[in-house]
Amino acid sequence: MIALFDRERGICWLCGADVGHVRHATRDHVIPRSVYETGCGFTNVIRLAHRKCNEARGVDPPTRPEAKAFYDRVVAQYNAAHLRPRDAHPDWPAIRRDLVKRANDALADAKLWESTTRDQPRTVI
Repeated sequence: MIALFDRERGICWLCGADVGHVRHATRDHVIPRSVYETGCGFTNVIRLAHRKCNEARGVDPPTRPEAKAFYDRVVAQYNAAHLRPRDAHPDWPAIRRDLVKRANDALADAKLWESTTRDQPRTVI
């Protein structure tokens, strides 16, 4: 947290005011984790914010023009990397469950095939 405080020079990215002390600061995800999948590997997507500003913002885009411009750039980077928002498609949870089920079924089939052919002699033609 101290490294983030130093990097941001103690300024809240949401309101532009001085945070004062590291005790009054929070880490704010530029794009909330509840909206986008994690594991993107992008740097600089966590910013310093007052606790009140962070809680008031919730999952909404920031309103301050400088913060909104930064937010828009990060969203563009995420979208360019083909990272899909969790709510991009109304049926996304069902689609994801189906994909996971198909992958698990394919893995089970591969393991079954491997176990049944393991002891059979190999013939070379």
